[in-house]
Amino acid sequence: MGGDLVQALHSEQIELAFKPEMQVTRIPPDVSCSRGPLSYQSSYRFKDQVLQVKRNYTVCRSSPVCNENDDRDYLALSEWLQRDLRAQVFF
Repeated sequence: MGGDLVQALHSEQIELAFKPEMQVTRIPPDVSCSRGPLSYQSSYRFKDQVLQVKRNYTVCRSSPVCNENDDRDYLALSEWLQRDLRAQVFF
């Protein structure tokens, strides 16, 4: 089992269209964080009443079996990820 490279990518793209009379006053900030073999990025773009959200979660580990460092890395990264997923758009 040792030496087996494990790679995974979860990617999502969302478009939210707002009615012309709605004024968006705040969108979440972009996020980019990495911890060990884990990384997470998100971006938010608002143009012409459409909010585009892109999120990527990437894992690139050297073994299919998790160890205690993997657990620590995931816990640290999950704080950023959860905060970003709970971010709000104000209008």
